[in-house]
Amino acid sequence: MRPNLSRVISRFSQDIVVKKTTQTIVNYKPVNTVVSHNLKAVVQVANDETLQVNQLDTSKQYYTVHIRNDEAISLKINDDITYKNKTIRIVRLRDDSDYGFYKTICEEIK
Repeated sequence: MRPNLSRVISRFSQDIVVKKTTQTIVNYKPVNTVVSHNLKAVVQVANDETLQVNQLDTSKQYYTVHIRNDEAISLKINDDITYKNKTIRIVRLRDDSDYGFYKTICEEIK
C-alpha cells in the first residue's frame, strides 16, 4: 500500500494563488478572462536532477510545487502561480494522486 502524503504536505504548506486564463471570442475578438484561486502548497527550488530528467533549460529558475489532490483537480500546464510576489508558470504536471498530491515543475516568469 502506498503512503498518503497529503497530511505532510498540509503541515508544510504555504499560501499560493493559481491564476487560470480562459480565452473566449466576443464579437469576433478574443477576450482573456483570468480567474484566481487561493491554494495551499509546498514550494521548493527544483533540484538539478529534476531539471535534467525533464530536459529543462537550467539557466532559468525552476520550482517544484506539491499540491494536495483535493486542491489540484483543475491545474493545467501554462497556469500561473503567484508565490512570495513571484509569478511562476506550470511547465510539467505529474499526477501523484496515489500518494495524495500532484507535483508540478514551474519556471519563473520575468
